[in-house]
Amino acid sequence: MSEQNQVEKQLDKSSTQEIIQTALTTENEDIYWDLVHILRIRGGDEEFTAASHLCESKNPQERTLGVNIIAQLGAIQGNFRTCERGDIL
Repeated sequence: MSEQNQVEKQLDKSSTQEIIQTALTTENEDIYWDLVHILRIRGGDEEFTAASHLCESKNPQERTLGVNIIAQLGAIQGNFRTCERGDIL
């Protein structure tokens, strides 16, 4: 199994909050976008709520992460929440 696959499997076991904290602290842009992608794929209520709270933050880095997550949240499954996303963004 490749190192990338091992990392992805470990991240899949991480909580939404753990992934968000890692995304906020990483300096590696590739890792940041991998983390955002995982949250987008999950696309559940937990990810939506966490991202919407980030969008309300006074911290611009947190707001940016929230927007990046919500922008394609649930795209893989087709679980778009257009009305709610529009209200937040």
